[in-house]
Amino acid sequence: MNYEENYELRITNYGLRTAFSILHSAFLCLAFVFAAMLISGCGSTPVPEPSDVTLKLDLDGVSAAHFGDSHKAEISFRKSLEANQGVDSRFGVANAYINLGELRADAGEISAAEEFLTKAIEVLKEFLYNPEGLADLQLPADARLRRDDEMLADGYHILAGAVMNNLGGLRMRAEKYVEAKTFFDSSLSHYDAIENEDPDNESALIVANLGALALAEGDKDGAITNFERSIDYHEDFFDSSTADSHKVQAAAAYVSLGSIFFEDKNYVEAIARFNEALALDQEARNQVGIAEDLHFLAVAHRENKDSARAISYFHRAYYVNVTVRRLVHAKVDLDEARALVRETEVRDPELAERIQRETVLLARAIADDFHDRALVSDLDGDYARAVDLYLRSFDSYRGLSLEIDEEHALAGATISRASEIAATYLPPEQRSEIRKKHAAYEDYVASKYREQAEGFLAQNDPERAGRSYLAAYNVNFARIDLESDLSTRSALIDSAQVDLDDAIRLAKQRGDRPLMLSLDVEKAKLGTARNELQQELERPEEN
Repeated sequence: MNYEENYELRITNYGLRTAFSILHSAFLCLAFVFAAMLISGCGSTPVPEPSDVTLKLDLDGVSAAHFGDSHKAEISFRKSLEANQGVDSRFGVANAYINLGELRADAGEISAAEEFLTKAIEVLKEFLYNPEGLADLQLPADARLRRDDEMLADGYHILAGAVMNNLGGLRMRAEKYVEAKTFFDSSLSHYDAIENEDPDNESALIVANLGALALAEGDKDGAITNFERSIDYHEDFFDSSTADSHKVQAAAAYVSLGSIFFEDKNYVEAIARFNEALALDQEARNQVGIAEDLHFLAVAHRENKDSARAISYFHRAYYVNVTVRRLVHAKVDLDEARALVRETEVRDPELAERIQRETVLLARAIADDFHDRALVSDLDGDYARAVDLYLRSFDSYRGLSLEIDEEHALAGATISRASEIAATYLPPEQRSEIRKKHAAYEDYVASKYREQAEGFLAQNDPERAGRSYLAAYNVNFARIDLESDLSTRSALIDSAQVDLDDAIRLAKQRGDRPLMLSLDVEKAKLGTARNELQQELERPEEN
């Protein structure tokens, strides 16, 4: 799951968001049903049907992409491509290229996405009687196929329609709206050419894309018309076996409609559309959609000066997001609710206290979640991502206002692991930045332990003060061997010496002989470190 992304209205990339959830699932199985009918290069020998393993690879890839694991998705799609190439299943090959292209598009790698989709087109052209002379990125909906077979034709049109839709989405991202419309229109013509199943299933997505395209061009009326058409298409399937998927997509179209009215400051109409979306997402048990719908309702009510309802919707959105582990989104909602409670006429001390308590718990959950995900990436060997997540976890722990002992146990261990990984696996410039951040934090921790010790002395508690001085010593001593800069190492030794001397002094005052013996060992270790430093400082003169 992508916890870092912000809320966004589902209007600007409607079709791209739905490609995996609906369009791919629609043609995946069909592609393999048709695979056994495909013709080999000479057009006479049936091609073997791909194994269940190949189908599973595609489904695994789609599932991984849906949950944000693009690395796993790419591995599955590439294995599927190799397997389909091995049995000369051209529908399977084209399908794999489409999936890889969509994965690249989702990552914002537009040129790579178009490269994969163009490869899919080249494979699909092999089904035509006369592919020569066709425009490079066009597949005619009235194309004659190498073999007169309605099922084969339907499979061809499903895949060709998917390619045209995805290319239209890429052109729209590049703000090439005329080209985008050409591709979307071509995609619609392919779905209209399907004879053995209702084309409305796929057309609903394309029409929604045309709505987003119209809006991008400033044609709000055209956008509204197309989003409403898309909803009408989806409603035809509300009693089918795929009803939930169509309700989810219709809800997305309602959100897009609501956003148009919201931008025009017509909050009553926007709220009505967001409520329609919420009802459909609830029927489909689409928790992520429900959370987003509640958030948009909260924002609309806030702008409509209905603070009580806005607080209620933000709080509900927070609960749903926590349920589906969208913790950063949950924090956005909770922060909005807390701000409204403070700033508006709504005076509810009990609610304010509850929200404050939930805010603290959620902040800790976010920090822990970043750390857990960092650990998974660390174990998987994805060290760049592990370091990024460890640093996010570190920053989150720092923001919790914990006691220094607990903070250092959490944040300190996290930044230490990030620094350790960086030293081995990351480029020098990144390594240097993380090391500086780590060193600055350890300096801060040592100073906090010294402050803590002085506070205990003021309370006439020498035992706890001694422990705090010893903690400050341990922080500095642990860094000595890791520091390559000799002047910095010398400063660390000096700081550690001061803390150790204070700890020894307090132990003597208390007559704690076991502790004094232990501190004598530390004194010897520190002396060894100082002697080794001196030897390194003198070494250049010897040479």
